[in-house]
Amino acid sequence: VCSSDLYYGQITELIKYSKERNSGEGHIEIAIVTCNYTEILERIIEDRIKNSGIRISYLHGKLELFEDVTDKQIKHIEEFTEGDRIFPYILIQSGVKPIISPYQIKQFAAANDDFESSEYIVILGYGLNSDDEHIINMLREQNSHDRRHPKIVYFIHADSKKDEKDYKKRENEISAILGGKNKIVVKPSIEFPDFIEELKLKL
Repeated sequence: VCSSDLYYGQITELIKYSKERNSGEGHIEIAIVTCNYTEILERIIEDRIKNSGIRISYLHGKLELFEDVTDKQIKHIEEFTEGDRIFPYILIQSGVKPIISPYQIKQFAAANDDFESSEYIVILGYGLNSDDEHIINMLREQNSHDRRHPKIVYFIHADSKKDEKDYKKRENEISAILGGKNKIVVKPSIEFPDFIEELKLKL
């Protein structure tokens, strides 16, 4: 069960609303880029919306995937035989992210394509840490072009701007990290449902 009070629930409600309003055609397109290793988001969405059509890019691998030590093939566990030497396919936190797999190259390419084609890039629960320059650089690139409205909307975990003691400081830090020509819209997480409602009005 995924409560509609949670991010995942609110996202799936937006998808359902869009599909119902547009009878399955011309609905809002949502692509998700994640650093999580689990398929929990994918499972939640598919459980509530069959054939949702949501694209999900796993930038740091998945616990459901394993890599063969010998030939570097990446597959689900059931696709390997008993004699294969395998290990979980995840990219651990590190300033250096070697990409030696065509699978992972495709994941990054899909994420970059979705960044480029999106009207908004909404960042939830992601700290822009120094070990993720490979992702931050993609976001910087998107913020370097002139646009009619801010493209990046960043939600900070906070009940309100007032409750976040260093809210303004964090807002300035985020804008400094991502740089570019456009203002980064920074909001407290409590305002995420309002943002979802704003998107619904555009449908």
